[in-house]
Amino acid sequence: MRLIPHKALQLMLCKALNLTLARGYGKVLKLEFDPKTKSLKAKVLLEGESEPIDLEIGKFEMTVRDGTGHILLSGIKTSRPWLTTLCSRLLENRPIKVDPAVYSCLSLIL
Repeated sequence: MRLIPHKALQLMLCKALNLTLARGYGKVLKLEFDPKTKSLKAKVLLEGESEPIDLEIGKFEMTVRDGTGHILLSGIKTSRPWLTTLCSRLLENRPIKVDPAVYSCLSLIL
């Protein structure tokens, strides 16, 4: 897996994720994305935790439904088994509405 080619784009995506999807849950500290396999790795510091967790998304798909951007995640793994189970049950293969800023950043990568 390689880092997103353009450092500014990587930082922009981290900032967009921290202002939207991660808000209230924690902060994305590091992000790696492989556009060929559409997989993602991140290091995330969750609210109330002292150590960051590792997050892997085996496949990441972008869709548009009713004019709104969504993502579909599959193959979710974390460094906490209980969190992997929770994410699999609640997030895997379910459309997640994405802020337009995040969707735009992701569109540039893909």
